[in-house]
Amino acid sequence: MKQTWNAKYELIDNNFIGFNLGADFCAEHEWGIKRLQKAFGCYYDPDDFSVMGLDRFHSTLVPPVVSLYNFQRDKIKYTGLYVSSYPYSFSVPRLGRVLPLPTDKCPVGAMWDEGEFLIVVPYPDRDKLKLIEEAINNKNIAIFINSSNNPFENGGLVIAIYDKIPQEISNSFLSSHKEFKELRELVLSTGIEEYLAKHNKKYYALEPKLEDKGDGGVKLTFFLNPKEQSRYNFGWFTLEELKEWGEDRGPVIKRLIK
Repeated sequence: MKQTWNAKYELIDNNFIGFNLGADFCAEHEWGIKRLQKAFGCYYDPDDFSVMGLDRFHSTLVPPVVSLYNFQRDKIKYTGLYVSSYPYSFSVPRLGRVLPLPTDKCPVGAMWDEGEFLIVVPYPDRDKLKLIEEAINNKNIAIFINSSNNPFENGGLVIAIYDKIPQEISNSFLSSHKEFKELRELVLSTGIEEYLAKHNKKYYALEPKLEDKGDGGVKLTFFLNPKEQSRYNFGWFTLEELKEWGEDRGPVIKRLIK
């Protein structure tokens, strides 16, 4: 897991509905949360549009590890919630020692990756974590990576109580998902996934987005998290640069310093 510095309580009309764990500029926060989505029983197949909108992120399973605990540091009490897709857990006291604690600037301490997350709040706010724990166990959670075109304020991993999310927000998710469907269909039309597979180029993640070119047009770019990272760079690349990668050239290939 990697820590974040912008986690916060998620409020709608001053009512607590969950947490936005934020994100840092690291690969672990760019890979997506497919493993967590599987553990929560959400729809994670990008080509499955049988369920659209917020319902796509609604939990139908309880992850293997859901651990709520209290700990103390420098005579101050905190409460943590650790959730993992793996059938084992790390030592939560150890996690409590390494986790950045809540501060005046960041009221929630958090870290996460594709398969697990940890949230820490001041002990007086423990009831909020208890609500999340109960919602997880009752399969009443929405879990997703936030983006700029949905109504939550900042990007990052969102853990929200499903039945507390207003209908107008649910509607906006449906609109966003329709846009995603169009983007996915555009990616499939390029044949880039089949091209890379044919050239034996393997990766953990290949996430597309459309960027404004500034002249009224848009261009398609991809966040690539490749396997064999001793040989290949991760980061954002154009379709042409990914095709160059298939030919063992271009910016994905690491340049060795002699």
